[in-house]
Parts: sequence; C-alpha cells; structure tokens
Amino acid sequence: MEIRLVLFDIDNTLYSHKTHGIPASAKEAFRELKKRGAATCISTGRGFTVIQPEIKDLHADYYIDANGQEVRNERHEIIEEHFVPIDVIERLTKYCREHGFAVVWKFSDGEWLYTSKKEFYENYKRSAELGFPGLNFDNDRKHLEAGCIGGVVLAPDYKYMILEKEFPEMELLPFNDENTDMVLRGVSKKTGMKTLCDYIGIKPENCMAFGDGKNDAEMLGYAGIGVAMKISAKEAIEAADYVTDDIDENGVWNALRHFGVIE
Repeated sequence: MEIRLVLFDIDNTLYSHKTHGIPASAKEAFRELKKRGAATCISTGRGFTVIQPEIKDLHADYYIDANGQEVRNERHEIIEEHFVPIDVIERLTKYCREHGFAVVWKFSDGEWLYTSKKEFYENYKRSAELGFPGLNFDNDRKHLEAGCIGGVVLAPDYKYMILEKEFPEMELLPFNDENTDMVLRGVSKKTGMKTLCDYIGIKPENCMAFGDGKNDAEMLGYAGIGVAMKISAKEAIEAADYVTDDIDENGVWNALRHFGVIE
C-alpha cells in the first residue's frame, strides 16, 4: 500500500502545548515526506486564519480546516465549504446569550466573538492559546455578510452539551470541559478527507492520518493507516490502527518510520 497523502491534526499532534512549538523531528518528517513525493495536509478544527504561522511554515500541500467545513487545494483556494444556516446562527446565538454562554463563529477571513464579556475573552485566550490572529469583536452580524463555517461555545462544566438537544443540526466536538467546537451534523475531517482524495485522485487506502481528539476519530478510521498519539481521546485510540509515542517523544517521526513511509 503506497502512502501518497499524510494528514495531520495540529494541537498535540504537530504542535505541542507543553513546549508551544513543533518538535524538530516533526519538521524533519515533513521534509522527508516531500523528498519522497508524499503530499501533506493539515487537518484541523481551527479556522484557516487562526492556524499558527509556525504550522503554515511547514508548507503543507493541502488544508482541511474548521473540522472539514473548508477544504483547500495546493494554492490554498477553497474547493469545498459548508455554511451554517443563518437562522441556526441567530437562534443559537440568542440561546447562548440567554444562558450566559460565549459563542465564537468562524468565517473564511477570521473568527468573531459574538459576546463581549471580558471573562469569556480571557477564557478563550487561555484555552485556545491562539495568540488571536483573526479573532474579532466588532461585528455580531458578520453571518449576514459571509458564510459561517462553524463555531466554538464556551461554558463551564460541560454545560454546553445541552446545545445538541436544542440544536440537532449541529454536532458538538468538545476539547475540554469549558470549550467545544460546533460543526454541521454530517460534516467532519473525514468528509474533508474524502473530498481531498477525490480531488487528488487517490483512495483512502493511500492515506495516513495522525490525530489525538474526538474530532479526529472518523478521519483515523477512514485512512488506510490511522495513528493516534499516545495521549488521545478514547474515540481516537479506538478508531486508530496504531498508537504512537507522545508528541514530545517524536511520535510523528516514529510512526512514519514504523510503517516505512520514511527511513
């Protein structure tokens, strides 16, 4: 089985939250993959504008961002996108305001915080560790001007889980007890990967995917080789074919060598 495309989640897969950087071995892995003619893809829950510059400096060939709601080609042009309906945005935003939740909506040109309470701003800053490229606070009608590609809700102690019952159109992808991504139900990194495979002209068996979160599980199960990081959500580990070492223990490099994708 020839691996022609390798997909990588960002947080705690390529980018360590412990060192706040990319391990040297992961950077070398990207160089080796390019030498061998294998394409690379960043597959993330982040919107494109809030991907760290250090990640973009890896010069991946493709991007799946906002948990599959956008897919970008080798020129970073959008080849597929899914928009959250305006009425869903307005109803969900109203519900969050009434219940004291913060909500951030993602767009192709940035992310907009639709609540203005300072504590939510600080929470988002601390939890997401984004440095805020692309995060804006000046327009809670942005969804009337551009298509919305998903969101983030902040609420303590998993209180945000009520949203799945109230808004069945959306799927929640929690990344801790205070924060959850939101995507249109039926859209995922897996659907983004399928679009990309069709675009390139390859099969899922020709893909290797790395991840650590619940939002990576479908992608890991769909790829020919799915690799979960040592510290991963149970959904990712159960879907994976292989569990590699921790990100700070050269997990990406070690798995690529284990399967003979690089030497």
